Amino acid sequence: MDFNIAELCNVFNAQQGKDNNCQKHVLKLIQFLSSEDGWPICTSVLLNSNSTLPNVDALPGDQKSALFFLCCRALEENLKSDLPVRPDEAQQFATFACQWLRYFINPVDGIRKPKYFEAKAGQLITLAIIRYYPNHWSSLFDDLLGILVEATDGQLSERNKSDVVAVDLFLDILIDLDSYIISRNVQLTTEELRRSNELKDAMRESCIGSLIHTCYQLIYRFLNSCQSNACLIRKILHTIGLYASWVDLTLVANTEWITLLSRLLQLSIDNNSANAIIRCGIYLYLIGFVNKGMQVIDKLRLLTGIWEQLGSMLINDPNISNFMMNSANDTCDNLNEDQLESLSTFATLIDAMGNQLLSVYRNLYEATWINNSSNQANNQFRSESDDNSFLPIALEALEDRLNIAVRLFEHKEQQISQVVTPFLRSYLGLLKSVVNHPSENLLSPGGGRRSRNRNSSTSLDSTNPLLLNSTTSPGHLEINEIRSFFVKRLLFACIDKMKCLPIRDNQGDDDESEYEEYRHELRTLFGNITQLDQRFVLDTIHQMVRHSHHLLNSNGMEKSSFPLEHVQQIDVTLNLFYLFGEICKYTVIVVCASKNDHFCQSFPQHETMVSIMSILCSDSFSRLPHETLQLQYFEIMVRYERYFSLVPEHLLNVMLAFVDDRGLHSSWHSVKIRCAYLINRIIKSHKKTLLPHTEEYLSRFSDLLELSLEPDSSVVNGELNGNVGFANGNTSNFGKSVKTGLGITEQGFLYEAAAQLIAAGGIQLPNSDNSNNNGEDRVGELFRVLLTPVMIQYDQFVTKYVTEQNPKVAEVRGILVKQVTDLITKTTRVFSQPKSVMTSGCEAVLIDAMHLIISELSRFPTEAASPGRQAACAGVRAFLHRMVACIVPTNESNSIGCRSTLTSDILLVALVDAVPKLVRPLQSTVACYTTANQVLDIVDAEQRWKEIRDVIPLVTQVVLRYKNQSIPFLSTCLPHLMEVIINALNESLPPNHPTLIEEKKLLRRGYLQLVQTIYQSVPDVFSQLISENIVQNLSTVLGQVQACLESDDPTGLRSGVILFLQLIQSAAHNLQFYEDFLLPHLVPFFILGPISPVFRLTDGQFILALDKISESLHVLYQKQDGLYTYLKDYFLPRQQLSPELVQSYTSALKSSLKDFQLFVRIPNSENVPDPCDPGKFVKSIGHLNYDGGGPLNSFGSDFESKRTNIQTHCGFTQFSTSILTFITILIVLLTILKFISNTELKYRYEHDIWPTTCCPSLPYDKPGFSWDN
Repeated sequence: MDFNIAELCNVFNAQQGKDNNCQKHVLKLIQFLSSEDGWPICTSVLLNSNSTLPNVDALPGDQKSALFFLCCRALEENLKSDLPVRPDEAQQFATFACQWLRYFINPVDGIRKPKYFEAKAGQLITLAIIRYYPNHWSSLFDDLLGILVEATDGQLSERNKSDVVAVDLFLDILIDLDSYIISRNVQLTTEELRRSNELKDAMRESCIGSLIHTCYQLIYRFLNSCQSNACLIRKILHTIGLYASWVDLTLVANTEWITLLSRLLQLSIDNNSANAIIRCGIYLYLIGFVNKGMQVIDKLRLLTGIWEQLGSMLINDPNISNFMMNSANDTCDNLNEDQLESLSTFATLIDAMGNQLLSVYRNLYEATWINNSSNQANNQFRSESDDNSFLPIALEALEDRLNIAVRLFEHKEQQISQVVTPFLRSYLGLLKSVVNHPSENLLSPGGGRRSRNRNSSTSLDSTNPLLLNSTTSPGHLEINEIRSFFVKRLLFACIDKMKCLPIRDNQGDDDESEYEEYRHELRTLFGNITQLDQRFVLDTIHQMVRHSHHLLNSNGMEKSSFPLEHVQQIDVTLNLFYLFGEICKYTVIVVCASKNDHFCQSFPQHETMVSIMSILCSDSFSRLPHETLQLQYFEIMVRYERYFSLVPEHLLNVMLAFVDDRGLHSSWHSVKIRCAYLINRIIKSHKKTLLPHTEEYLSRFSDLLELSLEPDSSVVNGELNGNVGFANGNTSNFGKSVKTGLGITEQGFLYEAAAQLIAAGGIQLPNSDNSNNNGEDRVGELFRVLLTPVMIQYDQFVTKYVTEQNPKVAEVRGILVKQVTDLITKTTRVFSQPKSVMTSGCEAVLIDAMHLIISELSRFPTEAASPGRQAACAGVRAFLHRMVACIVPTNESNSIGCRSTLTSDILLVALVDAVPKLVRPLQSTVACYTTANQVLDIVDAEQRWKEIRDVIPLVTQVVLRYKNQSIPFLSTCLPHLMEVIINALNESLPPNHPTLIEEKKLLRRGYLQLVQTIYQSVPDVFSQLISENIVQNLSTVLGQVQACLESDDPTGLRSGVILFLQLIQSAAHNLQFYEDFLLPHLVPFFILGPISPVFRLTDGQFILALDKISESLHVLYQKQDGLYTYLKDYFLPRQQLSPELVQSYTSALKSSLKDFQLFVRIPNSENVPDPCDPGKFVKSIGHLNYDGGGPLNSFGSDFESKRTNIQTHCGFTQFSTSILTFITILIVLLTILKFISNTELKYRYEHDIWPTTCCPSLPYDKPGFSWDN
């Protein structure tokens, strides 16, 4: 670029400019200045050494900073470049760097540059080290040390701070360099790792000793002025601690350094003002080589040696000693920020030492265990002394640090206590491996059954305490009285810490998020303690519950006067009791409640659990003085709902709390909406107990069932801003009643809960044919009372939707219509549960609702892409799916005691009316890409194809559910539906549109699965469907199967092949069908299809399809002996194959099915049981050509490409006998899975476990049919 010096002065204005041209100009300027010709200009500007350049010091402050950072940015880009270093580049930069550092240390004008200028200079020197050292600037560190010695030569002066700046710059460079050499946060790339090792090796050989010795001398230099230079001493110690991880340990942990540290500790004790800062540096120094990797024995000696020499002085810190000796935390209230940071760093040191000692102990114990069991020493742990002698030393040091860690954990400051939680959690993990505990709760009930910890190989069925011997797994400890006391002490500390945390705010304020991680760590510690001593934890919770009950009774129920500390006490109590149940549910080391029942006799603490729940069910706990506490109360009642099976009299009191102003009618919104969900769960579990009170509870929350015609204003605003939509059938809470305060989602839970109670009355009815049964009529009446308000409002919701003019609001209203439909759908779920019975009265109500919904369906917008139509139709389809699942077929009605035998016929007649309305928009839109507005057409096609695909599962479910009873329905709807599907599949696709390609693939797959289902369940309908022109109709189906292959859809391909396999099994004996369709159309596809380039034999789904193709050919050969002659004498020879290759294929066809499938899948295997060489046949099978027309005229057009594809895609290599054996086993497993899948599918349809957005996998073992002609 044409560079103008004056542009550098205007760089600030260019950076501040909002025009894109200004920003582009700055980028071009940086690009030029970072080039070979540009970076020397930057050095001249920074040094202010060129008269032709502007005087940087004379510029205003903003322009000076902008110019400085521009030049630094350009130099940074140059140093980071991958271009090779030019011959004079390193020398030029070395000259500039040394002069620039001196400029910072001793500025010409005597004015110190800002600190961030110095930090940027240190970063550039670090990048220079990475680029130039050691190959191009070998004296780099010598030059840096020379500048440092030059600046620090002479006596220190309070006025002259050149030496301080020099040391600070020197340390900044070392710290930045360490962050590159040892990346502790991100993973280094291979090249970065290679360069890092190269730098470390070079520094170890040449300069690391000098650097560390210089730091040592600097600390001694600052000892006399440690008060004023405390921050600098801390920084030096921190730097050495960072480098300790990769330097020789003798350089940083020798006698000289230990003596120096002792002196610093003594000085910090004598001088309290510098105490915290210097000690923080010492802790950082020790953390560095405590974490250094080394041999286990050496690590143990290092850790114990440090503590022997420095431990007492570390503990003698006034801040630490006062805290450790005083049980209260009042002495720590007046600590300043530096003292808190020092104490937190000390806690980090204890945590590091503790974790390292834990690792040492585990490794030593493992070595001892291995030596005792195998009498073979491990080289890693071999030392001059016996390993057993080090084990008690490690354990003693470990538990000594543990006592300090527990005391630090008890500190009220979160930043201190949180630091040591990893060590405490690891130690608890060591104790969790215990075989037995003195408490009875760790004994496994049943005596003989082994219960294993997922983190340990130790069983819980031992009756003897675990000792350290050769029969135990590595790393175990016996829980003695001292360790048991530690666990209990830690539990009380956790409880105290939880009480200090703010109560969770259900509004999700930002202030609460900072405590979430700490709260999670405390809950984890509590869970670990529970796993160790379940009985003591539950007894503690019991005491807390009784104490909370006393607080509630003593303070009364006045919310405003309830003390905050009491609220926190109750909050922690409820939290821990809920968490206790979750731990007993998911963990294995504790005695888990059978079937999540904590009140059964087999649960050791069932009596304590009953006592706790009895207290919690009292009136004082049901009306708590805080929103979060009230919410926790209801959560606990549902969490431990099995208690009410034992004490049912308390259930009525709790249910009363659910439905009055404590629950559903509470003034707290979060309590109200949560209770709407929880009451559904508790009613579902205890509906028989609550059955006599059904009408009372229905009247209690009837006022909450009123729906709001208007969507939530926040949702409407979000939709207008483009933030809300309907995806995959899922919607958020779009409707919210101002009167009830509940959204339509929460109201759906209430409707389902009411239906649970009503349906329970139907279960209690005797099986009688008397239609005048009063109980049955009452169930139907209650069900009608429940749904009548929704049915009345449904018309209003649809009217609001179809008359809405704003498209985005119409989308919201369409989703609201879906949610209202879902309310009715949810009430039908209760009739799919085991032992549920739908009475004739309930059937009548659902039929009326169905007629209403289908009649309103005709009012929906007719265009598929209309706003809201996708969601509204999804609700209708979901309802119809539920109706099909609930209404039993006529032939089953008598067997289950159903009073109505015509309901299923009424449903099928209604479906005849509903299905065309769901696909009606497809009649008028074909070949949508002929118009000018292609974008709109693409959206329209996507919606239309999706609507067809969503209707197919409904038709499939009807066929599988009603079978022959569905024939009138299919005779009316199926021809039109098939025509619509074929027209959609024949529409052209725009190029490079993956969404439409995938949508058409799914539609084709659904079509083939529908045809297959019809053939399996109602063969007469299938026969009628293709009766007019059998060959043409079956060729159409075969064309779609071929399209599955071309569109890379192995699932659809397999469905189509299975359909033709079943046709072969049932109709291949028909000679006309065999000659008109099977030979000229199907057989060529089965032979030529697998050699297509798109038939990926590396894909498991394609392999399954290939197996079905092989099975089809094999079955056809068994049905028609002429196939063998046809292939041998006519078809295969026409492909210019040698007689040997033809004989190879036909011989394999005559063998068993398993051998033929292996022949097709593994043609080059030497283990194929055929005397001919199949490899030659497959290598030449690319010559197969079919010229008989039909859907396969695209095959065989490029013989050489097919041959290449066979060798490339199929990957036919030599397989060993073991591989063949594995494949055989796999086939057997697939057969078993097929049987399981058939059984599961039958269950899914009988119980309506059926998706509404995709087609299911279908059973393939249904009997076919035979054609007489």
